[in-house]
Amino acid sequence: PLRFFSRYYDHLAEGVNVFSQQLENLEGLFCFPPMPMISMFLKFLQAQRVSCVVVVPRISASWYNLLQANAVSSCIVAVPYCNKVFSISAATGKRVPKVYDHAMIAVAVKFV
Repeated sequence: PLRFFSRYYDHLAEGVNVFSQQLENLEGLFCFPPMPMISMFLKFLQAQRVSCVVVVPRISASWYNLLQANAVSSCIVAVPYCNKVFSISAATGKRVPKVYDHAMIAVAVKFV
């Protein structure tokens, strides 16, 4: 199972609000930060010297160099406009596809 922290209570999560957690002793973390928080999140991982898998968009952004400088490996998870990889809950409670207009990548990072 993938270990994760959630923004909201989730009985499967390791905890709530990753920024209030001590992560350095955890292994096997999977991280999918909201786009506006990617830079802050990567700096948090760096400060805690954490290794994890991060799912982020493959875009030109201020945080991309920090990500690549600490990447161990990476792969493309979804191509632009793919509707088969990600889903969200609609207001009705039904799962519906989440489509991004850019490629999404999974990057194994190791901050030492």
